[in-house]
Amino acid sequence: MQTASKIYYNRLGQGNPLFLIHGLGERKEGWKWQYPLAADYDLIMPDLRGHGESIDVKSINLVTFAEDILSLMNELQIKRASFCGVSMGGLVVQEIYRQSPERCEGIILANTFHYTPYWARRVVRNTRNYRRLGFPSQYVLNWFARCNLYKFGNQELLERLEFDYQPRVETLLACMDTCGIVDNRSLLENLEHPTLIIGASNDVVTPLWFQLQMHSLVRRSKLSIIKRAGHFARLERPNVFNRIVDEFLKTLSK
Repeated sequence: MQTASKIYYNRLGQGNPLFLIHGLGERKEGWKWQYPLAADYDLIMPDLRGHGESIDVKSINLVTFAEDILSLMNELQIKRASFCGVSMGGLVVQEIYRQSPERCEGIILANTFHYTPYWARRVVRNTRNYRRLGFPSQYVLNWFARCNLYKFGNQELLERLEFDYQPRVETLLACMDTCGIVDNRSLLENLEHPTLIIGASNDVVTPLWFQLQMHSLVRRSKLSIIKRAGHFARLERPNVFNRIVDEFLKTLSK
């Protein structure tokens, strides 16, 4: 489905609304392994602009990503919802909270971070210039899998990653620019909503020290670590990921 602002989304299930926000270079179809959550929740899965079917690449940044989601909420007449963001999607969720905390019910930040240290900004700049990231080739996919999966030699997981991760070069570079200057430390210190922070034992992209720091900053946060998983924990161990999310959301209604 498409919104008036040309943001495409999938919607599945019934119950309290839960927005699932994908990461950099991903697309809404990559949430297919979270579809079992639709038994209890109204899942809304958008393609962020510049991703998937949302082909508009103008003004790609965290602010406009969040504005698009809030506009989608208005079109769907949803006043409040829970938000689950993975990787860059976690930054989008943090920006949604910054702009409209009253629209947030529960917050789930998975395999993500909250600020980019100075030394890491140089890494981002260098990676940004590594143009092969945007080229669809088996070599790049294998390289990407080694960086993001715990079991990078598993063919089924490689196929899941290839299905989900389909970046465009222009979008990729713009996203790296906006993510490379993030500093939400003061925002999280004042975050009052119930928050679930999910990390993975073998995530080398957003390592556990990011999640531990976020947990220490957010007063009402719960920290869950998925073992034997990398940056794409929701693809590698979807049953565990879904259970952790479901258990957290059920606490909101108590």
